[in-house]
Amino acid sequence: MAHHAGVPGAGLRLLVGRSARPEDCDFVFEAVAEPDDVVIREQGVHIYLDPHAFNVLRGLHIAYDDLPGLAGFRVARLHRG
Repeated sequence: MAHHAGVPGAGLRLLVGRSARPEDCDFVFEAVAEPDDVVIREQGVHIYLDPHAFNVLRGLHIAYDDLPGLAGFRVARLHRG
């Protein structure tokens, strides 16, 4: 992921829109976290969330899809059977 941002240690920031719905999240690459961010490190990826986004997205799953015609990050609810 740092390769995409061109900065070693860069992370993926999740932005929560006014609706505060997970499906309306947006993603941007950032070089560093902000001082009040919650930083999640998983499988070599840094994810930056401001406190509001963290509360909205708590308990959700962040995935990367790499399918023909559909590639990118998404936020989804975990389905429990």
